[in-house]
Amino acid sequence: MHTRGVYTKLAFSLLAVSGLASAAGQSHATLSVSAVVLSKARLEIQSSTAITVFVSMYSGVVAFVWSATDSCTKPENARALTSSGRHHLSLSPGELRGTKMICLASRDGVLHTSARLPE
Repeated sequence: MHTRGVYTKLAFSLLAVSGLASAAGQSHATLSVSAVVLSKARLEIQSSTAITVFVSMYSGVVAFVWSATDSCTKPENARALTSSGRHHLSLSPGELRGTKMICLASRDGVLHTSARLPE
């Protein structure tokens, strides 16, 4: 969220400068702005069966979320997330039986994170 604020301030500063140039008698001004959005992921455990996933991914990338026993090396019964945003997931007690953590990994290998389930 902080990064977005920095980019917004930068864009407004550039617009102000181009406005000043225009007001000073310039008949033509060109402004080019580009931004890079980095991939990121966060897991929040809401309860013993509910999690919230915050994910930002490049277009066309798929992320997978699954429960695991001790490590996130082998996804089993993974749920696919095909878009960036906030996703609320409910897992059944059967899906969580014998597991200790929730894992997330993207198909492109950029994203990977995990969170411990409550005891």
